[in-house]
Amino acid sequence: MKYYIGWDVGAWYCTNGSKPCDALCVLVDEGNGPKFTGTLWRKNLKSCLNERRGKELIRDMLSCCDVDVPQDLEAVIAIDTPLGWPTAMVNLATGEDIASVDGFRQNPYLFRETERFLSERGFKPLSAVQDMIGSQSTKGIHFLRAAGSRAEDVGVWKADHGETAITIIETYPTPCKSSETFQALFSSIDESHEFREQVDGKGKAFRNDVRDALRCALIAWLYSEKPQSLKEPGPGIVPEEGWIWVPEDALP
Repeated sequence: MKYYIGWDVGAWYCTNGSKPCDALCVLVDEGNGPKFTGTLWRKNLKSCLNERRGKELIRDMLSCCDVDVPQDLEAVIAIDTPLGWPTAMVNLATGEDIASVDGFRQNPYLFRETERFLSERGFKPLSAVQDMIGSQSTKGIHFLRAAGSRAEDVGVWKADHGETAITIIETYPTPCKSSETFQALFSSIDESHEFREQVDGKGKAFRNDVRDALRCALIAWLYSEKPQSLKEPGPGIVPEEGWIWVPEDALP
């Protein structure tokens, strides 16, 4: 069985009352499209990230969502946080070359090429350097290392632990809302009885975070099952910066 995990990342010291906090959602596909499974989870993954490594880290994440984890496990994880930092900023910090700075959204110290690409198309992802997602970003990159993953391609990390195989990508839920194809998938799960009984009556922060986790999980499913529906990295993308995977039809 393949699992599709969506992780909306909270800061290192988030609590249940924080906005935002870590949220997880898990999907499976039994042959007729993505289906919600287990339970929605919204707490802090810090202890799990500190205490677990490799396959045990992934299995613990699934256990958080009350998923019975099989011996042979394949998982695709889509994460809503920057999994790379701007190359120009890294070079600046390590004493390498300096860059030319232009307009705010095109500042190479603040934004990666993938973020500048989205900005040119009307979306405005936050900066891990400037905005308050730096904590979340370090948490996501910590996860890449703790899971034992290695970059296989631009914006794709993989880990093979024998009976446990993991693929990790980065996504950004906001553009998903502009995709008609994606919205149809999202609504089919968001409006299902299984999902709604865990969301209805909960606070706004909980609802927002778990729905973003659902969007991430759907991107994981699309990456695995319908990769042509996602925008691939173009030429010139620096591998170390990574790539934000979003629906192709969300982009003008």
